[in-house]
Amino acid sequence: MVHTQPLLEQLQNKGRIEILALSPNGFVFDPMNGHSFTLNGSGVILLQLLQKYHSIAEVLRELIRIYDVEENRASIAIDRFVQQLHKVLS
Repeated sequence: MVHTQPLLEQLQNKGRIEILALSPNGFVFDPMNGHSFTLNGSGVILLQLLQKYHSIAEVLRELIRIYDVEENRASIAIDRFVQQLHKVLS
């Protein structure tokens, strides 16, 4: 299972994820600090899921449903994405 729930909760408690502006082509703008970055297609979907759902378990279920991938592979992708997002936003 995914081990990054505490990192996600830190970002959620600070309101860092929901305020990100995300364009359909993957451009992300952070209004808290004025920084921007881009995501690939998978990153766009992951960020949308993180903005919609409050737990990694919910994001994991949706990612498996959308991509029809094994749970372990989806879990690793979520772990890496949340860790990187935490570095960028902290």
